[in-house]
Amino acid sequence: MRGPSLRYWALTLTVLALLVPPRLASARQAGDARATAPPVWTLVTVGPDADLFSLWGHTALCASAGSFERGVCFDFGVAQEDDPVRLALGTLRGQPLFGVVKVPARVLLASVQFRDTWQQRLELDPARAAALLADLEGATQAGMRYAYQPLFRNCTTEVRDRLDLALFGQLRAGAERRTGTPLRGPAEGGLTGRVLPLVLVALAGGSALDRPSTEWERMALPSGLMRAVQARLSAAPSRVFSRKGAPPPTSPHAGRTVLLLLTVLGSGAVGLLLRRLPARRSLLCTLTASWLVLLSLVPLAGALSTLPSLHQNWMLAILTPLDVVLFFRTRATRLVRRYAEVRITVALALSLASALGVLAQALWMGALVAVLPLFLWLRAEGADRQRMPSGLTSS
Repeated sequence: MRGPSLRYWALTLTVLALLVPPRLASARQAGDARATAPPVWTLVTVGPDADLFSLWGHTALCASAGSFERGVCFDFGVAQEDDPVRLALGTLRGQPLFGVVKVPARVLLASVQFRDTWQQRLELDPARAAALLADLEGATQAGMRYAYQPLFRNCTTEVRDRLDLALFGQLRAGAERRTGTPLRGPAEGGLTGRVLPLVLVALAGGSALDRPSTEWERMALPSGLMRAVQARLSAAPSRVFSRKGAPPPTSPHAGRTVLLLLTVLGSGAVGLLLRRLPARRSLLCTLTASWLVLLSLVPLAGALSTLPSLHQNWMLAILTPLDVVLFFRTRATRLVRRYAEVRITVALALSLASALGVLAQALWMGALVAVLPLFLWLRAEGADRQRMPSGLTSS
């Protein structure tokens, strides 16, 4: 049996030469079109977690060519330091310890599946969508890092600023009027139930936390940015995951409550000992002075840090390291007594100015924490002075 003739093969090859290249070109053009198509952007907002740097939630920006779950996400909340102590100290020193990573959307979703999570699809025109992708790709390839500042620079503000740039200021327009509630509420709300951090914020948090906030500042919180995007871009959030189990009941006032209890109970104990153990008055004076100096180190450390929320702190005038002079009471009794009296007057005056709204910072708690020990110090020192022979009393 004879095979196909030479003429048959020549005709077949001619047909293939005419048909296959156009099909290959068509497939190549379709692939190029998919590669150059503008990405679809999705804002992902995640609720709080137990880790210190995730107590206020999380934000990521995701791009996809179709389904959100098959896209990639740009996450600015990744710490470049594993040791929590170094991370905390580096943050206070203003070290750039946080950076951006690009991860598949399914990886991000797997990491937050037990937390409250929402997504918002953003409608950007092709040019802006492409420019935003180029910006984020460039930041990722350059290994961009930044110094974390709670409420002022974090994973949410990095997304907010880049998204606003791509929208030519649509998020920021009209959002800088100071008409909102102060940021101290959200700051302490994220720390709810954690006594020590709340005590530190209560003493070290400056006037930046107590002045009226702007909508732009509130967009530094994941929930604030989600609400702004919904209102300004008409992007309604849809829930992706729900938190498993309700968190235990806590209070953002736990730090103040514990600090006030320690002050009141400690002052009461000192007052009782002053009556029962008159020979120990000198020791009680030293302990009271030590407590005041220890408390004063908190606002001082905050003022020396790089965090703007801890600067301009009037608490430094109420709890001041200058209280070390109280240790020198036996050498210059009258001078030190005058110092303590001035301290009480200043603390009460600043507290009154705060209550009247002259100072944009809540100072009543600091005044109470300072005035009670100072009053007891004066009482103990005065009793000692009366017990000393008149010839030994310094002037």
